[in-house]
Amino acid sequence: MKGYVSESHPWLARAITICINLQASLGEQLPNLKKGIIMNIVIVYANAGGGHRSVALALKEAFAVYHPGANVSLLDVMGDYAPFPMNRFPDIYPKLTKGKAAVWKWLYTLTDGRLQASVISEGWNPVIRGRLRKAWMEHSADIVVSVYPLLNRNLGKYIQRLHSKPLFSIMITDLGTAHYLWFSRHADHYLLPTESVRQRALHFGIPDQKVSITGLPVSLAFSTRKSKEMARLELGLAPDIPTVLLVGGADGMGGIEAIARAIDSVRPEVRLVVVTGKNKRLYKHLSGMAWHIPVKVIGFTNEMHLWMQASDLLLSKAGPSTISEAFTVGLPIILTGYLPGQEDANLSFVLDSGAGVYQPRPEEIARLVKSWFSSGDGTLLKMSESARRVSRPNAAKDAADLLCQLAASYKEAPPGLWSDRSLRMASNQ
Repeated sequence: MKGYVSESHPWLARAITICINLQASLGEQLPNLKKGIIMNIVIVYANAGGGHRSVALALKEAFAVYHPGANVSLLDVMGDYAPFPMNRFPDIYPKLTKGKAAVWKWLYTLTDGRLQASVISEGWNPVIRGRLRKAWMEHSADIVVSVYPLLNRNLGKYIQRLHSKPLFSIMITDLGTAHYLWFSRHADHYLLPTESVRQRALHFGIPDQKVSITGLPVSLAFSTRKSKEMARLELGLAPDIPTVLLVGGADGMGGIEAIARAIDSVRPEVRLVVVTGKNKRLYKHLSGMAWHIPVKVIGFTNEMHLWMQASDLLLSKAGPSTISEAFTVGLPIILTGYLPGQEDANLSFVLDSGAGVYQPRPEEIARLVKSWFSSGDGTLLKMSESARRVSRPNAAKDAADLLCQLAASYKEAPPGLWSDRSLRMASNQ
């Protein structure tokens, strides 16, 4: 009988094989399904700057800790799937934003609108559609979370056409505003960092029931309360010396040499920690300099939570993840620069919070540091309290919880039970 079916009706034999294999596959998964273990989650990001990846990693960590049954994959949509020349954008981004800020502001403003976003997304849809199909053959999902704006409209359109459509959510990573390319009419839900971004979404016509304010996710290590003295001891620092942390971003940008020299020249009673990121040349240069005050130079680090917890003041550009991390540990900020257009609203967010100031001039930064660390000055304490007041230390957990709740109500079947990957796995056995 089996041979007859195989020879006379090969399509029927194939269907029977798939059903048998699917039954066996699901039989192995049912004990886990009862425990709520099967859920495939894809977080879409890009390595354009460090912020998008930081948010993606923080969200993945929250799923691992609070929803251990989730199978989370990170998808670098630009680096791994976008065609040339789009896949070169992550490499171009730091060079463009570092040396040609005016050009970046012009591009950012020029493309920020409904018509412009439609033209951009429709323009590269023919070349990206096949790449998205390849991505989904490798990463089927019950939940798709995008933390990167550039391909959201294309991504939403592609997901809408899938036979087994996952929950498509967008997590906006800018603190005060959002470029129009963040928004897709096919998104099921938006996770937003602040009320001002919520107002922006409503202005663009996103229904109120589709938006939630969760805050911007940061690594759970930042929300672990630890005294400055304990953090300093873990880092091998003297615990009784006030510490100023000067950060130039993952790529070591931001004119940090001039700022470090200016602070050193006024000789405040502090320790200065300079983070040069991946800029090895700057690291070597600053490490070889003679200083009047204690200065420690470090390169790229995975212990930024400890360095922030050990510090009394942060000097940094207005990156949203850095701001959120600092506020989570109650660390005041002097913003030394910002990216025009994209980070204008981040600057306003910090100033309105009372937890930081903006000062781009190195000599004025040095004057503030000298003044604030003088005996009896209470500025830093007040700013630290303001930082904690506006922080959302549970943002990653809240976002993960909400996404799981949305997914559970989004599909009638148990999450993951009828995913494309489950069917493919069964058919290939």
